[in-house]
Amino acid sequence: MTSTALGVLLAATGVALIANLVTSRRVQLSASASNHVASEVDLDHQEDHDISRESDHVPVIPSYRRSALTGGARLNSMRVDAIGLVNATPERLRDVGRTQLVATGIIATLMVLVVANNPTPASLVAAVIAAGGAWQMPLIAARRRETDRLRTLDRELGDALGELVMGVEAGLTLEAVLVRYAQRRTSPLASEFDQMTQSVQLGATRRDAIAAFTNRNATPTVRLFAAAVEQNQTLGTPLAGVLRQQATTIRRHRRQAAETDAAKLSMKMIFPTIFCILPVLLIVVVGPAIVRLVDVL
Repeated sequence: MTSTALGVLLAATGVALIANLVTSRRVQLSASASNHVASEVDLDHQEDHDISRESDHVPVIPSYRRSALTGGARLNSMRVDAIGLVNATPERLRDVGRTQLVATGIIATLMVLVVANNPTPASLVAAVIAAGGAWQMPLIAARRRETDRLRTLDRELGDALGELVMGVEAGLTLEAVLVRYAQRRTSPLASEFDQMTQSVQLGATRRDAIAAFTNRNATPTVRLFAAAVEQNQTLGTPLAGVLRQQATTIRRHRRQAAETDAAKLSMKMIFPTIFCILPVLLIVVVGPAIVRLVDVL
C-alpha cells in the first residue's frame, strides 16, 4: 500500500511538472511570435476591409497580452482567467506556474511522509485532495486580487465621472481629461486611462480604445461609461450630459445596493442570535437558578 501511494503521488507530481514546463515553453514561443502576428494583421488591413475592422484593435492590446490569449496559452486559460487580462503577461503566467509547482511539491512531499507512516485509503485520498488544493491556491489568490482590483476600479470610476463631466464642460476633450486624471493619481483606473490615451495616440479610434478598456475590465460601471461614450460617438449627443446622467444612475444603483444589503442584515442575524447569543443569555440568566435548585434538592 505504501509503495502504491508513493507511486501515485510521485507520478502526479511528475505530470504537474511536465505540464508546467510545456505551458511555460509554449507561452514563450507565442510571445516571440506575437510581433509576426501583428505584422500579418497589418497586411490584412490593407487587403480586406472586414479584417481591417478586427485589426483596428491591435494597437489597443499590447503584443504580450495578445500572446497570453493565443497559441500555446490556451493551456493557461485558467491562469489567465484568474490573473485577468491586465496582468496576463508571459512573465506573470510563469510566476504563477512556478508558485503552483512549488506549493504542490511541498504539500506532496509532506503527504508522502504522512501516507508512508499511515498507509490507509483515507490518508491517500486526503493526500490527493491536499495536493490539488495546493495547486489551486495560487490561482485562488490571484483571482481574489483581480476581483479586488476590479471592485476598486468600478467604485473609483463612479466617483471619477463627476470630474470627467467638469473637464468636458470646461472645453477639454475626453482624452485630455483622461490624461489629466491619470497624471494626478496612481490607481488601477488611472493606469487604464493612461493606456487608453496611449492607444489613441498610437492611432486607435476612441471607440476601439473604449472597447478594449471594457474587455479588460468588465464591470457594470465600466459598461455604463462605455455606453455613454458610444452614444456620444453614434448619436452626437453632448458627452457632458450623458456622463452626468450616467453618474446619477451609478449613484442610484449604489444606493439601491446599500438598501438591499441593509435589508439582508436581519436575515443574516437570525443564526448567530439563535445559536450563539440566546444560549449564552439562557446560561447566564437561568444557570444560577438551576444551580440553587439542585443544591436545595
